[in-house]
Amino acid sequence: MLVPLARFLAGMLLAFSPLATAWAQVEPSLDAATTTEAGEPSDAPSEEQLVEARELFAQGLERVEQQDWAAAEAMFRRVLAVKSSPVVAYNLASALAQLGRFVEAAELLRGVLRGGEADDLTRAAAEQLQRQIEPQIGSLTIRLVGDRSEVELLLDEHSLDAAPEIRTVSVDPGAHRVVARRGGQELAATDVEVGGDASLRGEVRLNLPQSLDLSVKSSQSGQSAAARSGSGGHDGVDDDASVATSPWLWLGAGVLVAGGVVLGILLGGQNAEPLRGDTDPPVVRGRVLALEMP
Repeated sequence: MLVPLARFLAGMLLAFSPLATAWAQVEPSLDAATTTEAGEPSDAPSEEQLVEARELFAQGLERVEQQDWAAAEAMFRRVLAVKSSPVVAYNLASALAQLGRFVEAAELLRGVLRGGEADDLTRAAAEQLQRQIEPQIGSLTIRLVGDRSEVELLLDEHSLDAAPEIRTVSVDPGAHRVVARRGGQELAATDVEVGGDASLRGEVRLNLPQSLDLSVKSSQSGQSAAARSGSGGHDGVDDDASVATSPWLWLGAGVLVAGGVVLGILLGGQNAEPLRGDTDPPVVRGRVLALEMP
């Protein structure tokens, strides 16, 4: 069973006296560092705040006796808001572990072990509790597929960095919800269960649509390229149509036709019939591309 520091110190017995031992340990840490090395007043809490912190800590120990872990958490958290203490941090971690909030509890314990303020007994208690809860911490791998620009990633309403395509985070056992948003609009969401009947190693994939701004720019770029390709450099009129409607072409054609008629008369004599046909140039209409304005 996960227990507060006082119980660990007393052989994990549920008795009020060992809890009082933990309170005796925390008092010096709450009173310490009220002045700087030069003797000047520091930002340490006032005496009134320290008195309130002691009362809150005592109330937290009472809630531990009653196994009211949520109330104990609230009390210990308020004490830590007044003054940092490895003993209080340990007791808060113990209450959080009882509530199944192993990730935050483990972080508090790592802080106790990293700092140099904890005595040997406190460190030993923190190490033991850490060994108990770390195997119960789950992990969730989140894969974002698609356009991640301007995406807000949320895990249980807590913001995460959406820049990496794949990221793995530690989570407590239970149900979790992953949501991706852009500009306040939900793009994708999924629910996942970690631990319990499911694996402690969860994985989710969110497919993200392309940003609207990028889609518009891509569409405009495609239309411009199509316009340039279709126009061939002649403002949307086909090259063949341009040539066909050239007055110089028809002038040359007229000369050739006239020359052919004269040549036919000279070769065939006076009785030769002239070539018949419409010598007026036909009306040739060029193909015009209907372009949409970008």
